[in-house]
Order: sequence, then structure tokens, then C-alpha cells
Amino acid sequence: MQKTKNYNLNKPEPDDYVIVGDLNYNMDEIDKLIKAVNDALEVLSTNGVNLLDLLKKKADLDNRGKVLVSQLPDLDVYKDVLMYEARGNFPYTGNSKKLYVDMAGSKIYRWTGSTYVELSPQLKIGEVKGTAFDGARGKALEDAMKDRYTKKEVNDLLNAYKKEIIEEIHSDIIEQILAYS
Repeated sequence: MQKTKNYNLNKPEPDDYVIVGDLNYNMDEIDKLIKAVNDALEVLSTNGVNLLDLLKKKADLDNRGKVLVSQLPDLDVYKDVLMYEARGNFPYTGNSKKLYVDMAGSKIYRWTGSTYVELSPQLKIGEVKGTAFDGARGKALEDAMKDRYTKKEVNDLLNAYKKEIIEEIHSDIIEQILAYS
């Protein structure tokens, strides 16, 4: 009688007779191993989804504990922020992966595929007693800034912050994805 390599089960030689006791021993050992595997898997709640499919969906981490960029969803939705002097200067047909800024009207738009939709009305600026300053104070600051900086200097400053704004948008999108996943 031989033993199997991995689980040391009884394995008859080609000229051996099969003994019922050996078969029963093998079946009992296999039963214990299968039960141990099933018990270990029951700890993982997969809600009826195949465990291997779930593992394929997980993100790997780099040496800093951060999700690899290659495994993040495509967040290039608003890769570019395009600045225009006025709304009338926007292209006739836009690009849905870009934000369009009307600098004269201080408004932000996106292209829906058929029209530009203003995003900036969703931003509410005002005063809530005891929590924020009067929105008109921002206008006073803007007026004071006009006296100190040229339009080119302001545009250069806005362009410098463009990357930070895009990163903030991406960060917000990632937080929302993680919150709903």
C-alpha cells in the first residue's frame, strides 16, 4: 500500500486488493479536508457571488498602502478645464470630458452632448448667521484685487490652480465611489 503525496491517503498498488477499510479511511480524511475548506470559506460573506470573481475586483496596494493608479476607474471625466473670456466664445460643439469656464460671468459649464449646462448654480454663496461671511464681501475683495493685479496675472494664477482643482474633483469622485461601493 502506498500513500498519496499531499494528504497521505491510502493508495493501493496495482497488484493490491482494495480493502474497504482503506476506502473508508480515505473518504473520512477527504471529508475532513473538504469540511475545513468550507468552514474557512463560510467566514467570508460573499452574498452569493463567486469568491474568485470578488478577488478579481479588489484593488492591489503599492508599497505606501495606496491603490495603484492603473487600478483606479477612469477619472478623466474633466481632465481639462478650458477658460474663455465669455460664454459666447465657447465652441459650438463641446466635449463632455471638459469643463468650460466663462470668466466674464464667473460660471462653470459642462457639455451634455447637445448643450452647455451651468454647474456653478449648484454652489450657494451667502451668509448663514454665525457660520459664514456675507457673500458681498467676496465681491468687495474681487474689486480690491482688480486694483492690484492685471488680468494676465489673474489668468496666470487661475491656470496655476487648474491642476489643484482637477485633483480635488478627482478626489471627490473617488470618495463618492468608495462611499457607494
